[in-house]
Order: sequence, then structure tokens, then C-alpha cells
Amino acid sequence: MRSSGFESQQYHVRRLFLYISLVIFGFVPTIHWATVSPSSEVSLFLWQILVFYILLGTGVVFYVTKFPESKFPGFSSFSFSFSFSFFFFFFSLFFFFNLGHFDYILSSHQLWHMFVLVGIYWWYTFAIDIFIFRKSNPDCLEESDDMIDFIS
Repeated sequence: MRSSGFESQQYHVRRLFLYISLVIFGFVPTIHWATVSPSSEVSLFLWQILVFYILLGTGVVFYVTKFPESKFPGFSSFSFSFSFSFFFFFFSLFFFFNLGHFDYILSSHQLWHMFVLVGIYWWYTFAIDIFIFRKSNPDCLEESDDMIDFIS
């Protein structure tokens, strides 16, 4: 049962503002890292940060547009998932028993969570990659310390 609090439609704009502000606050450390870190490190890893933001942005697009349920209200997901072939085979078993609308599987909220989950996993692997890079390149840290001394 949903409460009538922050989840209600009345606060939709505020929730959206909250999510967007979280993303904006993520840009500040990224810009700081890109200006303070050596260019060799930035050129190797900046694309991974951009992929992370693309994944999260795609999730937000599903969240805001409420796609697919807004475009196909009451649409049976059996034909939709069946057309995606083997990947959605197990999902189509649910639809065989006539459960199938986007309310149950592949709704915009679930797609949003899937993109956020993939984004978090991407960020986790990025953190491991950058840790290994810095561990194997101690000169990189010295160059970064020199830049910090220059700035302050």
C-alpha cells in the first residue's frame, strides 16, 4: 500500500528535482578529478564516467516518460517479450498464464531500477580499474600531488 507522502503525484516535480540535483552534485567531483588528475589518467577513464552517466540518464528517461506503459496501456507483454526472442523466454512464461501487462514486468519503474543497477555495477568495476591503475602507476600519484601543490 502506498502512502500519500512523498511518493504521491503531488510531489512528482520535487522527486524529479531531487534526482536531478543528485546527478548535478556528482558532476562537481568529476570535474574536480578531471582537472586535478594527470591527463593520462583522465584520458583512460573519463569515458567510463560518461558511460555511467549515460546509463543513469537512460534510466531517468524511462522514469520520466513512463515508457512503455504510457504508450501501450493495457498492452499484453506476451507478444512484446516474445519478439525479443530467447532473452525474455522466462518472462514470457509468466505471460503465458495471462499475467501480462507492463504493470508486472518491464514497467518503466523496473527499467529505471535495472539501468541504475547496471550503472552502479559499472561504477564498481570502474573503481576497481582506477584502483589497479593507480596501484600499478605510482608516478601518477606523484604527478597528481604536484598539481595539488600548484593549485594551493
